[in-house]
Amino acid sequence: MLASCGGDGPDMPPNVIVISLDTLRADHMGAYGYHRDTTPFLDELAKECLVYDNARTTWTWTLIAHMSLLTGFYPAQHKVWSTDSALAEGPWTLATRLKTAGYETFGTYNTPGWLEPRFGFDRGFDRYEGHGGVTEAIGCVNNMLAEREGTGPVFLFMHLFDIHNAPLMKKGPLYNPPQPWADRFMESAEEIASENNLDTVANKQLLWHGATVKTTDRQREALRALYDGSIAHVDDQLRQLFDQLEESGLLEDTIVVITADHGEGLGQRWEKFGGHGGSFEEGMRVPLMIQTPARDRRRGRVSAPVSHVDLVPTILDLCGLESDSRLPGYSLMDDELPNRVIYGQHPNRSLSYHGKWKVSKSGEAKNVQVYDLETDPGEVAQVPDMKEWQKLQDLGLRLHAESLAAQEAWFQPGSADAEGSGAAHDAAMQALGYGGDQ
Repeated sequence: MLASCGGDGPDMPPNVIVISLDTLRADHMGAYGYHRDTTPFLDELAKECLVYDNARTTWTWTLIAHMSLLTGFYPAQHKVWSTDSALAEGPWTLATRLKTAGYETFGTYNTPGWLEPRFGFDRGFDRYEGHGGVTEAIGCVNNMLAEREGTGPVFLFMHLFDIHNAPLMKKGPLYNPPQPWADRFMESAEEIASENNLDTVANKQLLWHGATVKTTDRQREALRALYDGSIAHVDDQLRQLFDQLEESGLLEDTIVVITADHGEGLGQRWEKFGGHGGSFEEGMRVPLMIQTPARDRRRGRVSAPVSHVDLVPTILDLCGLESDSRLPGYSLMDDELPNRVIYGQHPNRSLSYHGKWKVSKSGEAKNVQVYDLETDPGEVAQVPDMKEWQKLQDLGLRLHAESLAAQEAWFQPGSADAEGSGAAHDAAMQALGYGGDQ
């Protein structure tokens, strides 16, 4: 099915595969301790990987997160954080860096979606093609690899959207994996999630955005079961893809990265299911697994806090390519990572992680939210004592000011406008439940 893609000798750089599983919560994978068997294939793969227990996205919005993942820049650097913004011109994408180093570069992304070429995501790819789901994406990959002309190393990027909620403007359950995965974790989950007209366009909008809509405990469990079924469906398809890649030879000397752009709230904190977890850990904490080439295979769990901005430096390091001091991240292959601050950024909100402390500040608000993730990992603790609250405020404001001061030294690649009219794209994204800023 696929042309041979293996390396030609010991000096051949490794192939690189990066797979982003949109909306996959880390704590809904077996490798991260989940009680359901949602990811049997990825759990097997994890045994041959470095698994990062405290990896975080740069924001819980696909557009922002993927631009950080594929450039190594924080949002305040790449500035692709609105529907009319795009990446500035320059050699900033991972695909461009690897293309310059002699790689053939292939990418496939879900469309309509946030990874459209109009934002700059196609830069550096020999072929960058849209797909409508994981099955179509695998066919796209097969075709691209079968038709490649060179024999050098390959960079393959895959963005899969099937775990994400279904379009809000169509009737049906909020999450809609195909059978048999729809009933994998709860019998008749589709029917239960549709009771009392919960599957209508009007009620799905209410459920997503948090307006008053009545749901039973059974319905909410059914929605979570359908979400888990979507994960299991993608996991099964990935097993088939990797079997094909193994047969083709592409996995012989290859770096494999599996991650997600953000998690999902699943209605656990608010009445609404939308928002992808917002700035809370169910949204910010993401799975991250890195399989290094077999000739230098590394395995194990890594507890150090890491960020999506570390992926580009890590891949450059593993490929034997020159590092770029303009990038704020670090190679995760370093023996010891420095004691540093990890950031999450949105035009209207900022997060910073300082060891056990998480500081969240919204817009021009004078106060900050401060969480001790060691003692309060669920971010639910109340601080009724005014003196204690003020101490936390003082700490949070100081840490926030320090984080802003550190950002002043960051390299700024500039900003640009998205190409073409965004009206049709915005309409398509609103049908999925996006309001243009999340």
